[in-house]
Amino acid sequence: MKKLILLLSTLTLLLLSYAPTWAQEDDPVTQCVRGIELFNAHRDGEAFPLLEAGFNARTTTTFSDPNDLGYCAIILGWLRDVEGDSEGALEAYYVSLDIFQQTGER
Repeated sequence: MKKLILLLSTLTLLLLSYAPTWAQEDDPVTQCVRGIELFNAHRDGEAFPLLEAGFNARTTTTFSDPNDLGYCAIILGWLRDVEGDSEGALEAYYVSLDIFQQTGER
């Protein structure tokens, strides 16, 4: 049993050390900002889970720049739409619209 626990612990540490930094980060602001960066670098597949995670956890934190959440939401809306999730896309679009109306961002 001790060998199994040691083996599992070692395996977990190895997996975490090879995981991308963003996978170890659970701050919604960081996830959204990194997702935006990846999207702008045409790495949509990598951006999507970050944008999704940051957007879904948006109520657990305060975005110092609300536009970060707005951009996260609008990009996520587009990606959801591309994936065929029109309801999810609308949800994200409405969040971005609300934020951009409040901040005056165009």
